[in-house]
Parts: sequence; structure tokens; C-alpha cells
Amino acid sequence: MGTVNAFDMPARQALVHKLVAVEDLPNAVALNSSMINAARIIGPGVAGIVVAKLGEGACFLINAISYLAVIVALLAMKLPRQSESATRHLSLARSLTAGIRYTFATAPIRDVCYCFGVVGVMGMPYITPDARFCRGHP
Repeated sequence: MGTVNAFDMPARQALVHKLVAVEDLPNAVALNSSMINAARIIGPGVAGIVVAKLGEGACFLINAISYLAVIVALLAMKLPRQSESATRHLSLARSLTAGIRYTFATAPIRDVCYCFGVVGVMGMPYITPDARFCRGHP
């Protein structure tokens, strides 16, 4: 899941600027991030209730249905076509290097990345359930 999120989150954030006007971009990014974090907080609690009432299979079914809704929404999007001349083709390595350089050179972005890193290292292990507390274990 971590590997998938390493690709999913940047792709999701890159899509936001194509869906909203430039003046709405900060609000759209904030809304997108808050929805993701709310899902991380609320989702496990709801999943626990569903597992207790209906079992694990129901959780997998609900999760699959939610992915179908996302796929339908993605297919319904109409993004403007970009001309080939408007896009600059850079290698993946150069793009990553430029992005990392920009991130560490821009103080607000660098500080937010540090904060997310601290929360990710210190807080995320508490969100991940311990196998000893899962159903079926003593």
C-alpha cells in the first residue's frame, strides 16, 4: 500500500490543478488534502463497526464498490487536451531532481514536508492496527 501511495498521491495532487481555476487552486489542494486525512481518521472507525456487525467480507465489498465509484467519476471527467508543443519533455531523473531542488529551496514547502515527515514517522504507526488486537487473536 505504501508503494501504491507513493505514486497515487503525487498523481492525485497533479490532477487537481487541471480541474480548477488558478485562483481556486490553493483551496482545491487544501480540500483534497483534508478529504484524504479525514478518510484516514474516519475510515478505520467505520471499518471497525462494519467488521463487528457484518464481517470482513462486507468491508472488502464496500471498498470494491467505492473504487467503482471513483472509476466512474474519473471516466466522467473532461480534461482539456494539451498540445504537444506546449509540454516540455524532461527525463524522469531531471524532473525528480528539479522537484526536490525546488522543494528544499522553498521554505514553506520544505517546512510542510518536514512536518509531514515527522507526522508520518511518529503518528502513522499508531493508526496502523497491531495484529495482536485483530479479531481471532488472543
